[in-house]
Amino acid sequence: MGESKIVEKFTMFASKLGNEIHLRSLRDAFATIMPLYILAGLAVLINNTVFQWLLSGDTLTAAQY
Repeated sequence: MGESKIVEKFTMFASKLGNEIHLRSLRDAFATIMPLYILAGLAVLINNTVFQWLLSGDTLTAAQY
């Protein structure tokens, strides 16, 4: 019985906090930029693994640059 009151109060607090305009704008900004972070991580992964297997010497240096 006591747990449902705590959960209800927490739900009300979380909904008020989730509707705060400043936090909402931060959430949307991070959601917008997240695909770029993922693509950058994949580019670094490819640069440091796949290029190492396929290229060597000056060709590798030019491709990684």
